[in-house]
Amino acid sequence: MLYDIIIVIAALAVLLKASDYLIESAAKLAKAIGISEFFIGVTIIAFGTSLPELVSAIAAATYNSPGLILGNIVGSNIANIALVLAIAAVIAPLAIQKRMFSREGLFLLGITIAFLLMGFNGMVGMLEGIIFLVLFLLYLVYLVETEVFHGALRGFFKDLLTARFGEGLKELKTSYNNHKNGVKKNAEADGISPETYTALFILKHLAVIVVACFALYFSSKYLVPSAHNIALAMRIPDSIIGITLIALGTSLPELVVSIVAVKKGKGDLLVGNILGSNIANILLVIGVSAVIIPLPISGIMLYYFMPVMLLLVILFLAFIRTNWVVRMVHGFVFLLIYVVFIAVMVYLVKQGYGLPVL
Repeated sequence: MLYDIIIVIAALAVLLKASDYLIESAAKLAKAIGISEFFIGVTIIAFGTSLPELVSAIAAATYNSPGLILGNIVGSNIANIALVLAIAAVIAPLAIQKRMFSREGLFLLGITIAFLLMGFNGMVGMLEGIIFLVLFLLYLVYLVETEVFHGALRGFFKDLLTARFGEGLKELKTSYNNHKNGVKKNAEADGISPETYTALFILKHLAVIVVACFALYFSSKYLVPSAHNIALAMRIPDSIIGITLIALGTSLPELVVSIVAVKKGKGDLLVGNILGSNIANILLVIGVSAVIIPLPISGIMLYYFMPVMLLLVILFLAFIRTNWVVRMVHGFVFLLIYVVFIAVMVYLVKQGYGLPVL
């Protein structure tokens, strides 16, 4: 038991430090490139924190265990909103931009409904998986088009494509200088030299983000089994261990990153991480898994877990629409729903319905 306690303490320390580096480097990268922190959160950080789900799903598909995949993804999406986002909102109010609601929010709602409707066929097959992957690719293209190629940078690339030799060179130079001035303002706001924002600077923080994401994955991987052993030694019932620790294991990277982000005042990174992670879980992880192996959907998954996932997305969007802020009271509502969700799951386990892997 002493060995497991040491592993838990060490894994938690790595989780916290990796999250700290991840948030800091993501914020610096956004300013250096001249894009929003939300874009970094909804893409790089979201995909990084979804790494455990993707790796475990591919492994489960390879070893012909499709039942594990849906439980992991649906459970993770539920925990991301009802646990991770809820705790962050209790710590501090989360301001939500309208574009988050109209783009990521409604898109997440649409694919969640589509996912649920596919469940009535009793299976998510290769065709559905390909559709999800195509949607994911289109979503990435749209994100890059709207977030990266915007403002001065968008004008620069537009001029680059349309400039004619001679007459267009002046406009092209002006457009590039406009983008450069925008990056310069970011540097001045940070109190550093604009020359600091070099290609080497960008590559450095990209590398830090990649390493931090892997650190999150491996520390979570070692923490959960050791916590499970400690719980067994304390004679905690197996059903409670399975529900709480497995749910914690799938959403632990998002949880720690979100807590660090909200404490640093990086609300855009936090919300982008949650929305992007849930979108990636459905479109990317389910898509890849369904292409490898058909995913049968059980009755308890279709009529309990997936509706709860949809309900949370609807409530999240409804809370956003009030004053474009997710407040402490909303966080407590989500936490209450999560407690009820867990309680009902315990009851279903006792009734012999079995416990999906969350």
